Amino acid sequence: MTKKNKSKSTTLPSIPVPSEDEYMRFFQQLHECDVQEGNPNGTAILSVIAGHSDKYIPKTVQLNLPQPLTSLFSNARLQADLSSLLVESEKVFDDLQLMEKEMGKSK
Repeated sequence: MTKKNKSKSTTLPSIPVPSEDEYMRFFQQLHECDVQEGNPNGTAILSVIAGHSDKYIPKTVQLNLPQPLTSLFSNARLQADLSSLLVESEKVFDDLQLMEKEMGKSK
């Protein structure tokens, strides 16, 4: 005697799609949990959600560092004569303002 296996079909319950307001409340609650827990890294999903992503800017971007010297490059300077380059370099040097922490010195 053989029995036929009857496939039981399980239907998942219908779950409504959250509204925009429900999403925003959920993200706000996630943010509040991070603040209460003192989580230094935060919840990863918030780093890509508008209104929360500004709190997840990498530390390297947050540093107030001067422009790198490579930003001084200009094709026009390749054609300049030495005297005009020396005058321009003095202006650049006079405008440089480095803090001790930017120079790697610590007190």
